[in-house]
Amino acid sequence: MMNYKYIFFSLFLLISPFVQGQILEADSNLLSGRLDNGLQYYIYPHGYPEDLVTLRLYIQAGSILEKENQLGLAHFVEHMAFNGTKNFEKNELITYLESKGVTFGSDLNAHTSFDETVYKLQIPAYDSTAIDTAMMILADWAHNITFDSLEIEKERGVVIEEWRSGQGPGSRMRQAYLPRMLNYSRYAERLPIGDTAIIKNFVKRDLVSFYEDWYQPQLMAVAVTGDISANYTMKKIKENFGDLKNKKDLPRLYYPIPPSVEDDLIIVTDAEAVNVDFSLYNITNTSNVIRTENDYLQFLTAQVYNRLNQNRFNDVEDTTTLFRSADLGFKGLFEHSSGLMGGVSLYGDKIEEGIRGYLTEVERIHRYGFTTSEIDIIRKNLLLQFKSSFENQSKSSSATYLNDIKSLYFKGYQMVSKKEEYRLAKKYLPLIDSTRLMDYLRQLPLNRYNTYMITGPDSLRADMPTKNEVLEWVSAIQSSDLHPPLNKTMESDRLLNSEIMAGQITREVIDTTIDIEILTLDNGARVILKPTELDNNQVLLSGFRNGGLMALDSTKYLTSLFVKSIVAASGYGDFSRDGLSQYLAGSSASAIFVMAKNRNGIAGNAKSEELEQMLELMYLKWHYPRLDTSLIENILNKTIESVENSKKSPSYPFSIALNQRIAGHNYTTEPLSEQRIVDEFKAEDVTSLYHQSFGTADGFTFILVGNFDAKEVKPLIETYIGGIKGEKWEDPGLSVVIPAIEKTDSLIMYAGEADKSRVNIFFQNSEFDYSSEWSLKLEMLEEVLKVKLRENLREDNGGVYGVGVSASSAVSPSPLYRIRIAFGCSPENTPLLVDQVWKEIDAISNDADYFAVEVENIKTQMMERHRKRIEKNSYWTSVIRDHYYQKLDNWDLITQYSNLLDSITASDIRIMCQQLLVNQPYFKAVLYPETFVNQ
Repeated sequence: MMNYKYIFFSLFLLISPFVQGQILEADSNLLSGRLDNGLQYYIYPHGYPEDLVTLRLYIQAGSILEKENQLGLAHFVEHMAFNGTKNFEKNELITYLESKGVTFGSDLNAHTSFDETVYKLQIPAYDSTAIDTAMMILADWAHNITFDSLEIEKERGVVIEEWRSGQGPGSRMRQAYLPRMLNYSRYAERLPIGDTAIIKNFVKRDLVSFYEDWYQPQLMAVAVTGDISANYTMKKIKENFGDLKNKKDLPRLYYPIPPSVEDDLIIVTDAEAVNVDFSLYNITNTSNVIRTENDYLQFLTAQVYNRLNQNRFNDVEDTTTLFRSADLGFKGLFEHSSGLMGGVSLYGDKIEEGIRGYLTEVERIHRYGFTTSEIDIIRKNLLLQFKSSFENQSKSSSATYLNDIKSLYFKGYQMVSKKEEYRLAKKYLPLIDSTRLMDYLRQLPLNRYNTYMITGPDSLRADMPTKNEVLEWVSAIQSSDLHPPLNKTMESDRLLNSEIMAGQITREVIDTTIDIEILTLDNGARVILKPTELDNNQVLLSGFRNGGLMALDSTKYLTSLFVKSIVAASGYGDFSRDGLSQYLAGSSASAIFVMAKNRNGIAGNAKSEELEQMLELMYLKWHYPRLDTSLIENILNKTIESVENSKKSPSYPFSIALNQRIAGHNYTTEPLSEQRIVDEFKAEDVTSLYHQSFGTADGFTFILVGNFDAKEVKPLIETYIGGIKGEKWEDPGLSVVIPAIEKTDSLIMYAGEADKSRVNIFFQNSEFDYSSEWSLKLEMLEEVLKVKLRENLREDNGGVYGVGVSASSAVSPSPLYRIRIAFGCSPENTPLLVDQVWKEIDAISNDADYFAVEVENIKTQMMERHRKRIEKNSYWTSVIRDHYYQKLDNWDLITQYSNLLDSITASDIRIMCQQLLVNQPYFKAVLYPETFVNQ
């Protein structure tokens, strides 16, 4: 019998007698080396996408190395890298890069964790000067940050606001349990965000001291991938980094997590917690190097084991009434720590039952392992993943190779080619059978203790078990009689067991504007074909029709919210959901049905050779939904628990009020509740509502984009789309229309303990003249607001960590544009920062010169984003779908993108700002903390 309480992660210590320990063959495309000063470099030329280079500066230093007076300063150094270097004063670095098409946040960013700091840059490279400048920037970060005193003072506020943004019940509970969970190790004392008292009061020399101590070339690596010359890139690395000196020779220490000496139970509750969760941890210090084929087999074994656990718990979740969701797996924790970790989300009134149920399933896994059918599904799907990665490597983004390079530098993993990885998977996946998995589990050292943890609301603390009770449950389960899992047989050997009466294509039209073919079928469906060679061997399917949940009878609306999940869990045709997964194992074909508020749709994906299976799967799901009534109560109960838990959040009333003010007060925005679900859900309506949404193809537009031959695919379309029969469809129109904001109004509420405010400002109206040019202007206005509000609220005032600005518009199913400005901040600073928002809006609306430079930079960024996205099938799928859904009369947004962009001036944006923001009413919603109500 497997005693899981002792299991811990020593996966890579296991050596299989039938696997040779030969060294893995390194990817020959990688050029790597070490400079005399110890800095390592990695160069990986990859020409896709064209004219794009991605760079990383890796530092083997993070918060774990901070002294007691430096808590948070590793992270603060990272912030200062964007606030002035030798070659870029203050915020000039961001401004310069934005002028080159780089977007702050996505193309330019950084992160600091316990053991590492990583600087990230992606830059267009139309000429060699791009790599020159990028290398200079990385070198500036490495040893030329200026630490201007005024910039330090302004950045204190930004970092404090980043800390503030994470405050709440989760952070309070984490602060309480981490020391015991991590066995009072240094990690529990060195959270990267640091100590706010130190952040507010540190002296400059302490900040600079961390930089000078740990930003040493011997602790650095430079990684470059993309459309580059390897020799030229290596030359630039040597020029920019070769003269760096190791100013200090401090040892890079690593801090283990002390082993547990007994089983432990941690219970942490909070007044504002909403969910009850039980977790188990068994953490060990490991060196998980993957250098040999032995190591790789163990890596694959871990992959299979984790996925088997995930699938097993997914299956259990469908039927059990004891808990809501669960997981278990071997996971990395820190640089040199990993562990067996898992958890379960509980029902508040079934805490004991849920914990016992979860521990029972864990024991079943480790006592009996997995069935042949379970393992077969995982092996086939994993092999498909490796095969697809290999076959699509020429069209995979160069940035994806950085994950392997990072593992090579920080963890010592060998970087192998996609071809070699596929070869290894084909060789070793068949060896991972039920016997090997059980041998693997039995060989794990049985000499460790578990840490268990329960978190939840204060109101349920009295219902939580003691440590002795949990350990008694563990012991009882380990000695109990458990039935092994049943091996599942294939439910059917084909997706469809009846002949399809195919339809006919009645009209074919070629639109050379964007090279598409438009087919009309005799059942009323429209199919758009766009063959491409953008993504190797891939075909995407998309489909939509107006209507959706809000087109149904209002009395059926609540039931309709559950239709998709109930049908998906029940299965289709001759297959249960598990049976269909088993049948499709190793296949790329997928077809997901969508039931949204305003439309119904479908999204499919497949390799070219499995295009027919994707269409066959779509037909199966369209015509033959199953209804497993035994699952309904479980699905409803999970929703009820989630809904009732959400009501425990102090911000719940604010969220409901805000949503109803923006989306309207009607049956679709009425809050869910247990009583409403009990009263309004009708199980007998599930199947009829599904068929009402998808019963006929009339009115549907299908879009097929990817690597296929139009002539060969047309007979398949006539069969699987033309074969969808049904009555003529009539657009039901809208039962609910999102209202315009017709008068300026505000919502002020007070809730929660965390010392932070949430600010939202909305503008929305239905009166506007949509055009391709108008939509680009709206996008540019959004970007101008982002830049100016970032500069004001974050850089100048240090009052926020980030400002969210979103702008969207739609013509169908009803005209509406919406602009939202949102941020979190200190309650005391809220009025000032809201005033600054209006200051920026007024400045933009009054003076085009105020943001003329930003407009030109934004044009460059938008053009660069457009250049990248038109190389993806997913872009063409979405843009064609939006064109037909919005009933647009031209393709200018694609064919004239550059010309339209060039034609827009700062004055155009100024006028739009006046029209959409200054001259329109707005809705402002602010949630203050409860303690602020009388201030």
